Amino acid sequence: MNIKLFRKAGEPTAAVPLYLCQSTRENLKLWQRHKTVEKMQQELAKEIESFDRWEFLALDEAGKVKAMLIIGKHRNAHFGYHLYISHAFSTEAGALTPGFRWVKELAKALRCDGYKLSRQTSTEGEMLDKYYRLWND
Repeated sequence: MNIKLFRKAGEPTAAVPLYLCQSTRENLKLWQRHKTVEKMQQELAKEIESFDRWEFLALDEAGKVKAMLIIGKHRNAHFGYHLYISHAFSTEAGALTPGFRWVKELAKALRCDGYKLSRQTSTEGEMLDKYYRLWND
């Protein structure tokens, strides 16, 4: 099951449960810069809750978060208004695929000029960003 939400700045997030942070920290070197998993969770919640955002949560059969995307909206002189992924974690391969599709649908519905997807491409922390232009009339 997937949950799609809009949250205003200051509203709490359910996207960073401790077990998801623990799994992410253990499996991806990039996140081991945090001294403890609790510190990682606190910092992420503070960052995420600081801005208006859309949250995509993929749940397992027990209702636990197995993957999450945090989506923000930004204006850039080159791109115009676009949606971007600010945070993305997953404990299961393919669990974020519906979320990435939703970013495109959401950008179209909001009449954004485009959207940008970011993906970590290695366990060493290498990232790939790709911008997609939408041609709204």
